[in-house]
Amino acid sequence: MSKPLAIAPKFLSFANLPLLNDHFSVDFDWEAGIDSVLNAAEIEILLDKFSIIMADLSMIPLKTGSEGWSIVALRGPRRASDLLVIHDTFRCDGMPLSVQRGACISVNTSTQASQLSALAPEITVSIVPETGQQMLAMVEEGTFLGALVPSATCSQELTASGNLLFKPLHPKELIPPPGRGVVALLCRSDEQATRQLLKGLHQPDIALCTNIERTFFACLAPEERADVAAYCMTDQRGYFHLHVYHRGLQVRKSLSYSTSFGLAEAMANEFKQQLSQYVSDL
Repeated sequence: MSKPLAIAPKFLSFANLPLLNDHFSVDFDWEAGIDSVLNAAEIEILLDKFSIIMADLSMIPLKTGSEGWSIVALRGPRRASDLLVIHDTFRCDGMPLSVQRGACISVNTSTQASQLSALAPEITVSIVPETGQQMLAMVEEGTFLGALVPSATCSQELTASGNLLFKPLHPKELIPPPGRGVVALLCRSDEQATRQLLKGLHQPDIALCTNIERTFFACLAPEERADVAAYCMTDQRGYFHLHVYHRGLQVRKSLSYSTSFGLAEAMANEFKQQLSQYVSDL
């Protein structure tokens, strides 16, 4: 391959980098790191420059069937949770999430804001456009009192910092966007040699849960998706548990199946019924 590999190093588990170095004799383009949600046209442009795109799965749009690219491999370990990061001076044990009353926490989306406000009604929430890395830096320098960032944004060295308090929020507690925390590897659909190399990196067990999340998402109308978060997990018995949240409805739902088959569609049907009732009551 003559083109370099595009990755999103600030949003990924660094455990994947040595593995990829073992398989690809190419340079990582760190300056081209992907730190926001892409659309299909942007992926096409990137693949004119790069052989492979490596990004968090939550940043990759659903396919419509006409695209010239494919998600060939998904890899873990999955880091789907969010971290609440605050200055230790604003810590207040005994308060929800150990945050002082009235503290302003910065988040990226209205769905995050709604869930965080429900968990800690005494704090205020501000929606900002900055990336997770930018928000961390602004908390460190005091521009933000606190921020909600993806756990994959934070290195172990940073989370050991004495100046900041890092409180992990389980994905069932604050549900992330579908696919969060999984590394996706994309290439052009017609580049067979590259596809064969990437297929050897695919982890089917990771894909089982993210397929359910993204299938649920695909069952919703495009205008409904911005208000929705979804996270699927398995237990020791191999059962699948899908947890979803809808900002407009202020509803959190969970549904469990012994198999992945039909779980996403069943949850989507329940949501559509509630949405129809919600709209008719307006």
